[in-house]
Amino acid sequence: MAKKEPQLKFNNESEREQATVEFLNLKNQAGWQRIIKYYEEKVKYLESLLAEGDIKDIPELKLIRARRNMAIQFMNLPDLILEFIERKEGVSPDLDPYDSEPVVDNVEDNV
Repeated sequence: MAKKEPQLKFNNESEREQATVEFLNLKNQAGWQRIIKYYEEKVKYLESLLAEGDIKDIPELKLIRARRNMAIQFMNLPDLILEFIERKEGVSPDLDPYDSEPVVDNVEDNV
């Protein structure tokens, strides 16, 4: 039988509010800021590999993309957890860092 994914649970509203404050404070701590700087550089490196790298095959391309996406999610971890804490019952948070409406250029068809 498959185990369920762990969930954030609080005994009362006070505990929920305390967790919110703790995660907001985490974002301002020097150690977390150092981690963010590291991951920003890592994302830039991975994106440069995607743009200019000598990628051998599709599996390697997918691996680099996955590593980039995981780095971005990790940088946003306090915000993601805050979203879980503050979400309403039955509403799942959006964890996709690239989830947005696609940008469409105004290009006239030459048909």
